[in-house]
Amino acid sequence: MLSDDRYYFLNINPDYSGALVRYFGDNPLTREFKSSDVKKHDGYFEVNLNPREKAVFSAWKLKSGNGKLTGQIFMYKEDGELFNMLYFPLELLSENHKLLNHEAIKSLNANYR
Repeated sequence: MLSDDRYYFLNINPDYSGALVRYFGDNPLTREFKSSDVKKHDGYFEVNLNPREKAVFSAWKLKSGNGKLTGQIFMYKEDGELFNMLYFPLELLSENHKLLNHEAIKSLNANYR
């Protein structure tokens, strides 16, 4: 998801560690996670970003290499009650992907690859 003042960036390493960066026109909010923070299920996986945030991702990929990844972040109050959910679509970045023309995405891609 991308606009000039709003984007999400997700990097997942082969061991399932990684980072999720959200930007809403202020300072980017980065949540790095370890492979032990990831629970894999059939068709989706959950990531504990911190004690009060969890992300759920599901994906599909065609033989051509094109695919989509969607995510949702669940935010909880201190008492554990759910108070917000953010849905966002993601795209797989290939070397010449048009999103790499956006400076922030280009920089994040360079930092995490």
